[in-house]
Amino acid sequence: MNFLNYTYSSYENSSFFMKNDDMQGFQNKTYKEFKVTLILEGEGEFIVLDRVVPFKKGDVFLFGVNAPNVLFNSKKKNEAIDCSGLKTVSLLFNQDKIECSLEHVNEAYRIKKLLSQIDYGVKVSKGCSRDLGGCLKELGISKGVKRILLSLRMLHLVSKDSDAEYISSIASPKNPDYEVNSKISLVYAFVKENFHKKISLNDVAEIASMSPTAFCRFFKAKSDKTFSQYLIEIRIGNACMLLDNENMTVEGACYSSGYNSLSNFHKHFKRMMRMSPFEYRTNILNI
Repeated sequence: MNFLNYTYSSYENSSFFMKNDDMQGFQNKTYKEFKVTLILEGEGEFIVLDRVVPFKKGDVFLFGVNAPNVLFNSKKKNEAIDCSGLKTVSLLFNQDKIECSLEHVNEAYRIKKLLSQIDYGVKVSKGCSRDLGGCLKELGISKGVKRILLSLRMLHLVSKDSDAEYISSIASPKNPDYEVNSKISLVYAFVKENFHKKISLNDVAEIASMSPTAFCRFFKAKSDKTFSQYLIEIRIGNACMLLDNENMTVEGACYSSGYNSLSNFHKHFKRMMRMSPFEYRTNILNI
């Protein structure tokens, strides 16, 4: 596993900048930029908290301000990792400036919503990725106001991409347009407040004012996953954040994330992350 290095640059004369990157070195650093990253060459997978996500040439990903570490891995099995073929180009925004400039622009509500929900990353759909790739190429040879307009166009395209996927379960629910007080939103809020405690099916069914059987059908229809799967994702996501702290033990992460059994924790963690908690911790801390 290797970290993709985004080189820092100031915003003294611009609200954003573009950066070409090859896979190089190891760094463990969080930046203050909003990033749109296009994979130019290479394939493999990376980790964002509780997700292992495959990538290939042509894919586009977005990461918000203070996004957690992203670990990239070349897709060469039974060989030494060779990252020389992995190349990316990234557009990095000063998110504060963008949000301030759009604060009173009602027509930009989709973009503002996107910026508020993207902390843990979004994978853009194939069709939208092609459009964004074209915008990045044009942006690279453009100057002045045209660059700003192209950047806003990119954000607008992603904000309308109904097939875009949130990467981490810690992020917003799959459908961000649910009403705040809708049944599914109340369930999401309850789980995120109480995942470290014991949560029964009866508990969440009562919140939704349904029988357990009806709730199971309802939740699967709304989220494309079972409630137990969702709860596991939230708990493992929290454990991944905790394991980024060198003072946190695997046992501590387990019990602080709602598990009362180390064996169940290890089983669920390995199923989701394709590695044990100890292996994940070693990868994170040894970057």
